[in-house]
This record gives sequence, structure tokens and C-alpha cells, in this order.
Amino acid sequence: MQNSGKILIIVENLPVPFDTRVWQEATTLAANGYTVSVISPKGKSYTKDREVLQGVNVFRHDAPPEGNNAIGYFREYSWTLKEELRLAKLIYKEIGFDVIQGCNPPDDIYMVAKHFKKYGKNAFQIIRSTAAEALDDAEDLLRNSDPRPDIVLFDLPGSLNTNGVITTLSQMDYIFTPMCADRLVVESTLQFVSLFNDNLITTGISKTKGLYLFWTGVDGRERTELYDVYEDIAEELNVPILKTRLADTKQYRKNIAETRKVVFRSTIFPMDKTHQKSSRIGELVNEICCIIKG
Repeated sequence: MQNSGKILIIVENLPVPFDTRVWQEATTLAANGYTVSVISPKGKSYTKDREVLQGVNVFRHDAPPEGNNAIGYFREYSWTLKEELRLAKLIYKEIGFDVIQGCNPPDDIYMVAKHFKKYGKNAFQIIRSTAAEALDDAEDLLRNSDPRPDIVLFDLPGSLNTNGVITTLSQMDYIFTPMCADRLVVESTLQFVSLFNDNLITTGISKTKGLYLFWTGVDGRERTELYDVYEDIAEELNVPILKTRLADTKQYRKNIAETRKVVFRSTIFPMDKTHQKSSRIGELVNEICCIIKG
């Protein structure tokens, strides 16, 4: 499988392939035809400066002495950033890259990525947050982003008991809530949207412009009348349901396995095109975009 994309992944805490989380991401991308380079420290018997493993270009630098106070931490991180920038420049010259992914913690790898912004190379940062802190973290991201994102997506916990969920939801412009054709799930979801509508949206407390449901895990063998009944109930509650229904597929479960060869279930990387049609993810995205754009 061929792909023209080139990706640089920088990990600061552990060497690869010892860091299995990063290594699975890198090898999955390589298996999908991407040119993947990874920068990591040496350690755990992985001491070569550079090598190619499973189609991934691995570059390693000496690990700095660990700091145990403010001055020590400054020296540790300064050393690491200097080495990461050195190797990133080498990779850019010899192999090239289009996107930089910085694996955190720590949250300082963006400083390496900023050097390549003048060359039109993009970096995206995965921000650790909680439902209670998500809005503040998003505001910080927007203030420091150039160019400024047009859309910010929040993936929040499904439980309303989670601290901060209600407050954060009330500040969303649009809310899209999945549900499956299970009686308990449907009843719980409809109860939530009804309470949210009555207590937050109609009263003006929430800034939400629209709250929508959509079906997921749809089994083609199930009776369509079942969905019609549930949708009639939702209509009585004045809750719209998107037209697109996401089909149930074994790929959701298969993709958890470490032996997977293509990306399907990921919040970081795009789904492999071979699975887009059967899952109907593309149709869902287009329908949501039409609602947001008005």
C-alpha cells in the first residue's frame, strides 16, 4: 500500500520499540504506506543511534541525567530538546516529514515543532485534560494557535456524574450524542436530552444551538420498525436524530488487537479508506458539517 505522507513522531520518556504505545502507532502507519520516523532516547538495551525496524526509521539520542530539583529538571529538558531538534533537522534533510506528532507528557515537544513551522510543517499537540478543565484548556489552545482552528471537537465522558460534564456541555455550540437500539440505552439517552433541553437550552442557561442524536452499532438484520418507534418518541420530545446510521462492524473490536494492519478505530489518525464506506463515518461527518456550517 502506497501513501505519500511522511510523519515524524517524537517521544521523550521511553525508547522505542520499548514504548509499545508509540510503537504500535508507528508500525500501523508504516503498514499503511506512510513514511514514519521516530525520535526517542536510548535505553532498555536499545542503544543504536539509528536503525530501521518494521519499516520505521528510528533515531535515538543519549538520555540526559535525570533531574531531582528545578535546576536539574531544566538541564534535563534542555538537553533533550536540543537533541530532539538536532535529530529532527537531520530527518527533515534526509527523509522529510509533513506532520509532527509530539507524544506527551511532558508538554514541551511543541518547542521542537515550532522550528519547522516556517517551512510549512504542521504539528498537533494531544492535550491532557478533564471535563472540568476542558474549556480552559481549549481557550489556551485557541489563544496560542496560528492559524486559529475553525472547529474544536470535545469528546466527553458519557456519564453526567463526571465532575464538570454538565458545565462543559452547556458551553458547546452543538452536541451530538450516539445511542444504540437498546431499550435501557435509549431511555437513558432520551432522559438526558429531555432534561438538558428543558433545564438548560430552553431557559437560555446553555449557549447550545442544537442537540442531536445519532444511531450507532446498527445491525442490518434488525427490524427498521424498531428504530422508527424510537424516532417517533424522540420527535415528540422535539429531539432531532441524524439521518446517517453507523453500521455495526467487527472492525471496532478487531482494531483493538495489536496485529491490526490498518487504522480504523483511532482518535489520532484518519480511518483507512477501505473501511470508510462500510462504516458510513464519512456520511456522518458530512451531515455534522452541514449542520455546523448552517
